[in-house]
Amino acid sequence: MYFCCIIKRSRCMQIEYMDHSSIDKKKWDEAILSADNGLLYACSWYLDCIAPKWDALIANDYEYLFPITVKHKYKLPYLVQPFLAQQLGLFSSNRITESILHKFINKLPSYSYEINLNYANTTQEGIQMTNLVLALDKPYEQLQSAYSKNTLRNIIKAGSKGYRFSDLSFDAFIKCYQTIDHRDKKVNQLLISKVIKAGFDRGYIHCCGLISPYDSVDAVLAFGNFNGRISYLFPASSEQGKQNSAMFMLVDELLKLYATKAGWFDFEGSMIEGIARFYRGFGAIEQPYRVLKQLRPSFLIGKI
Repeated sequence: MYFCCIIKRSRCMQIEYMDHSSIDKKKWDEAILSADNGLLYACSWYLDCIAPKWDALIANDYEYLFPITVKHKYKLPYLVQPFLAQQLGLFSSNRITESILHKFINKLPSYSYEINLNYANTTQEGIQMTNLVLALDKPYEQLQSAYSKNTLRNIIKAGSKGYRFSDLSFDAFIKCYQTIDHRDKKVNQLLISKVIKAGFDRGYIHCCGLISPYDSVDAVLAFGNFNGRISYLFPASSEQGKQNSAMFMLVDELLKLYATKAGWFDFEGSMIEGIARFYRGFGAIEQPYRVLKQLRPSFLIGKI
């Protein structure tokens, strides 16, 4: 009976393209929050930060939501994956079949696109990307028993330095984050600050850090807490923090805090082996997602 209902719903589904001004943000956010695969990146305020004037495909009175970000070049529309959103795609509290997913893809307002679908958008098309997550359904002691020897060794090393874990205000976090020499010089600090502030004010993004006995803040992290998913968003360590393996201890403190109190710890990647090794050291497993690309000529390739 349930299967028949799914088929019937998918056949009569009315998918509507809605421009930014027509989207009911309240209904949108309620739907994302109740969606089985709801992610922080898909909240209206988050999208407003990273892709102003985003549009959407919406079906059945906000039962299915597909945010889209359209750019134009030489009057040609093309879709891009916005910076700071690892996964978007189709969201719903209903089951998302591959057939339903493709109904939305076929309604995209451009033949040229690059879209990161989310982990629940099942399809064999596109490129499979790695995301690493850790289930938090066990007591901390059981989570810790799955740590690698190297991870445990680094946590002990950091602990021997006398660090204390602390919540941070937005201002304290930004002061530390922006003074650290980031490897990626292209990091858009203003946009990151805007996203963190918007989430912090709404209670969906939190800031924390490790403080040394000398009151230096040697590791900081802005993390999301949305829909039972703790997201490792914006980490940074000072040179002293790197030498002392402070980030190992910081993640361990968060796992201790959220064990059995949240569903997943989402490490957000990575395809970089060294970073992935760090995540796997805590027992993280793969939860892949797909990237769809079509008709991406060089003169259109870019990010918002």
